[in-house]
Parts: sequence; C-alpha cells; structure tokens
Amino acid sequence: MELPSKLERQLSTTNAIENLMGSVRDLTRRVKRWRDGRMIVRWTVTAVADAARRLRRITGARDGMHNLVRALERHAADHQRAAA
Repeated sequence: MELPSKLERQLSTTNAIENLMGSVRDLTRRVKRWRDGRMIVRWTVTAVADAARRLRRITGARDGMHNLVRALERHAADHQRAAA
C-alpha cells in the first residue's frame, strides 16, 4: 500500500485491538447483572475511554496516514469498479 514501514508494521498486527478488547473485558467482568442495552453501552464506553488513556500513539502515523487514506480510497474505488 506504499506506507512507511513503521506504520505498516503496526497496522498489520491485531495487538492494539486485542489490548482494547482485554481492557473492556476486564472492566465489564465486574458487572454482576446487565439490565438493558443502554447499560451495556455505558460500561463499554467507560472501558474504552479508560483504555484510551493507556494506548500509545501509532508510530509513523504523522507521515503515513495521508498515504493510508489515499490507498484505502483507491482500494474502495477499484472494488466499486469491479462490482459494477
């Protein structure tokens, strides 16, 4: 995709997502009784906000994000042309 190597390496793993999901799991494990969907959303948002404070910045994001956006736009356009 023509991304800087540091950015490509970080985006090619699921570590950030697994870390976030682990944080959500740890916090929501303490809930004894789920009342409704709104309660689930509140606890999930709380867990994500708590985890966000501990997440590190993506290395190479400043230089490579515009390349990533362009590559994704090209991919979407190619996909739409192929589907038509």
